[in-house]
Amino acid sequence: MLKKFPNEVYGLSLRLVEISDASDIVALRSNPELTKFMVTVEHDVAKQEEWIRKYKAREELGEDFYFAYRRGAELVGFARLSHIDYS
Repeated sequence: MLKKFPNEVYGLSLRLVEISDASDIVALRSNPELTKFMVTVEHDVAKQEEWIRKYKAREELGEDFYFAYRRGAELVGFARLSHIDYS
């Protein structure tokens, strides 16, 4: 559905999350300073990879979009759009 990625602006690249991002996502979500106001998850890369596999099926249906923000090779953030009502 969203095939115009990656995009780069203000020194950040934005693209849809891939399974290869799992360890970087877990590293960010394991940082207590960064996640003090977030719902936390288990710090398990295999479980994150499985979640991304399931997410990619929802992405194909246009139900869910999970974005990775990188500065160079470093993952600096991520965002998710879900429960999209197209009506």
